[in-house]
Amino acid sequence: MKKRGVVDIQFNWIFIIIAGALVLMFFVSLVNKQRSLSDIRSSQAIASNLDSILTGAQISTDTSNTVDLPSVAISLSCDDFSVGPVRRNLLLDIVFSPYVLRGRKMITWALDWSVPFRVANFLYLTDPELRYIIVDNGKGLGAKVMDAMPKEVNREVVSRPNVGSLVDKNNYHVRFVFLGDPLDAALGPFRNMDTGAISAVSFPDLADKTMLMSTGRAVFYSFDKANAKFASPQVSFYLKEESFFGAFFAADANGYNCAMRKAFRKLERVAEMYAFRSITLQKFYGAGPCAAHHRSNTIQDIGIAATRQSENFPTTVADIQTIQENARRLGDEQNQPLQLISCPLIY
Repeated sequence: MKKRGVVDIQFNWIFIIIAGALVLMFFVSLVNKQRSLSDIRSSQAIASNLDSILTGAQISTDTSNTVDLPSVAISLSCDDFSVGPVRRNLLLDIVFSPYVLRGRKMITWALDWSVPFRVANFLYLTDPELRYIIVDNGKGLGAKVMDAMPKEVNREVVSRPNVGSLVDKNNYHVRFVFLGDPLDAALGPFRNMDTGAISAVSFPDLADKTMLMSTGRAVFYSFDKANAKFASPQVSFYLKEESFFGAFFAADANGYNCAMRKAFRKLERVAEMYAFRSITLQKFYGAGPCAAHHRSNTIQDIGIAATRQSENFPTTVADIQTIQENARRLGDEQNQPLQLISCPLIY
């Protein structure tokens, strides 16, 4: 009988342990589920607020704002952004930014891209924890580039002879911007950083310029940590100052090219609209000075070139220069004379 009692007691304890474990697992699962739901709700709220912030930032061009962020990483791509598991699309927006923002603040800056008529607003995103090092070309262009940017951006100008004297300030990402060809010597103080924590873009056509050019090359580089040098150059092109700053802030060539293809797609559509308007006005006036200046070939050429770029950007710098030249002609040789003789404008 004593033996049976001992067995009963042992069985009871085993049952209690198993039942307790099951109850504990239930409550742990319930807590984790509630925590997951809370995280999703929090991410949804942050994403909705961020969506509104980005929409508002694009409305007011040539303005910058600093926005407080919660301690959560925000992932961005050409077509969307995500906060935790929550994703929002950016299909209609032209945004240039790093792939991840980790700081407690976000800087937004918007500029109007006109070619020559207004096409779209470019939105640039960064945060104060991301460091931009502008390597001057010896012509003072670096200071002009820095002055054109919002003061909240963590940027600095260094001369080419002094790049080796830079120090690591423990930023989570360092972006080198070379106004000219890149210098591997700049990497000396940053060799201990991870491969993805350093990137570079160079503008070789600005090596001897005192002002920004309307068009030019933008060459993107990754960081080869094993050999401590910039590697894998990818050549693209910029069109106007707004596009230059797009290359400045874009994470890499893929992100920049994707955003620019969206920009050229908008240029194509806006050019088609103005071409139709100009043709209609030309027919309305029949003959005379107003009709003569409403010839549509120049604006149609812009639209055709924009179509090619929306599909194949980047092609060549000559193609980009052709768009810029046609934009100049449309403004100087058609729109301005129409204004002088009090005729309806093309744009």
